[in-house]
Parts: sequence; C-alpha cells; structure tokens
Amino acid sequence: MIATIRLEAIGDSCVALGDALRKNKAVRVPRLPAYKQAFVFDPGRRPWVARLTGVDRNGNLRRAFVDPNKDYREAKKSGDHGVYCTFVLRSGNVYEVHELINWTKRRRFFCFVDANGDAKEIELQEVLTRLSPLAARGAMQGIIDQAAGAK
Repeated sequence: MIATIRLEAIGDSCVALGDALRKNKAVRVPRLPAYKQAFVFDPGRRPWVARLTGVDRNGNLRRAFVDPNKDYREAKKSGDHGVYCTFVLRSGNVYEVHELINWTKRRRFFCFVDANGDAKEIELQEVLTRLSPLAARGAMQGIIDQAAGAK
C-alpha cells in the first residue's frame, strides 16, 4: 500500500529565485522583506520527506530523499502560497518529514506507513527500533554519549 503526504511549499517563488541566482540565471533581484530573503539564500527552507534507510556507525540516520510532485493549481499569483508538494510513501518504511508551518516556523517529525497505507507519526525510539534492533542499540548509545558529553 501507499500513502501520500501533502505539504505546502511556502515561499516557493523565493526558493526558485535563489536557485536561479545560484545558477547565474536571474537578471534582476527584487527587493524582498527579510523573512522572504531567508528563503532565497537558504536552500534548506523547503518541505521535504526522506525515507530512513538505516543508522550509520556514528548513530546518524541515513536518508534517501523522496521526489515531490508539485501542484500549482491553488497557487497565489506571487507563488508564495498555495504551491503544494505531494510525496508518495510506501508501506513498511519509516520517513522523516520537514514541514513548513509558516514563513518562520518549521516542524520535523517521523512517520511510519503501515500495511493499510496509513501514515502514523512515531517517536525517535520507535524509528530506531523499526530500522534495526542492533543499529538501534548503537544509535541510542551514541545519543547517550553525545548527551553526556554536552553536560
């Protein structure tokens, strides 16, 4: 079974402007408020979904990013709102989701797609358990070591 997640690509036109600037294809840069400039110059400000493929030796999650299908049917004229990215998720996999709440707030969470095709939000402990019991122990030890070192 499959599930879909639909996330709004807030500031999509600003992200596109940033892409054009990086490729030297923008001829004119309009004056933008500071909160929109962040979307132009920070390519990480876009919604994304990544399938988690495992845990490396350092306890970091390995990711394979899912390509979005963009939908412009509800887009405003400026392209700042109403652009949606739909991600197709397959059952049996664990995903990490980066969602834009508004221009300044973001949310990251994990989800698992069950056999019925329902995406359910889960905690990090369950993510590590689903990826691999042995890797989970190593990752948890790495997280515990990092927390102890931070004190």
